[in-house]
Amino acid sequence: MIDLNYNSLLIDISVHKRETLSSASAIGNALGSLPLLISYLIWNSSDLRLFRIFLTILTIIIMFGFVFVTQSMKRVLYYYNIKSIERNIFQERIPNLWQFVFHCHFNSNSIPLILSIFIPSSSFASILLGISFLIPHLSNIYFVYLCKSQGTYYVIRNLFYIKLFFSLYLFIQGNNSTLLLCLFLVSNRMFTEGICKLCDLIITDLIDEDQFIYKRTSPLPALIFGTMTFLSKPGQTLAPIISSRLFYSFNNQQQALFNNVIMIPIICSLCQIILWRKFTLHGHRLKSLRSILKYSSQTMII
Repeated sequence: MIDLNYNSLLIDISVHKRETLSSASAIGNALGSLPLLISYLIWNSSDLRLFRIFLTILTIIIMFGFVFVTQSMKRVLYYYNIKSIERNIFQERIPNLWQFVFHCHFNSNSIPLILSIFIPSSSFASILLGISFLIPHLSNIYFVYLCKSQGTYYVIRNLFYIKLFFSLYLFIQGNNSTLLLCLFLVSNRMFTEGICKLCDLIITDLIDEDQFIYKRTSPLPALIFGTMTFLSKPGQTLAPIISSRLFYSFNNQQQALFNNVIMIPIICSLCQIILWRKFTLHGHRLKSLRSILKYSSQTMII
């Protein structure tokens, strides 16, 4: 529900505010990932008392935080007397672009399985697993900053190439360095998560283009939402099933597992680069579209 409301808000604000909101969202996600890192540090399967205390405290903090934020939103909406916006926030649905969700969810579900085989030390593996959930949100802050200066299309394209080159480099080096493998796992998750988050900005541009092409008086995100949900949900469902079945079938054979850990990002990166080249809403065309929509909105206000 929070993601849906956040994406709905992106449609109704300016381009500059979209990027600012994305940066704020990345900071919030990073802060939200800190409890996950702490939970991995204090986890002890033989004694769950400390873990239960931590979860109880965290639940209380989240409950009070949620109440405080919702009350603050109501005061702001009442102050500006825009009850229609409150209704739209809870009723509209914004699409989640395909985003190559299979690779994104494949990474998040397979990292614990990979670490359990390559890193026997449970403490180090737990710390690394917690970091792998925190680093992507921190890196998204920088990625959004790059989008402001270089454009979202070019940032995503460069992330595809970096992910591909890093995968090829590790494939050439082979299964010789555990540290390099750990760095690859964290960076690969960072790139895929970053791409998925940045695609929210791409969605808003697509909806703006749809509004311009078909001369709509207001955006029409419902159709795009349904289409993208149809494309993305199968990837989210199949990714954890395939990753678990694939890795457990190797019976802890590190070399075979290593080859698949490397080949999957290489194949996904190549497919993503090829498909991304077909996306044309960027550069001069995107600037022209934004200028026309901005002029149209100002004319309607006048």
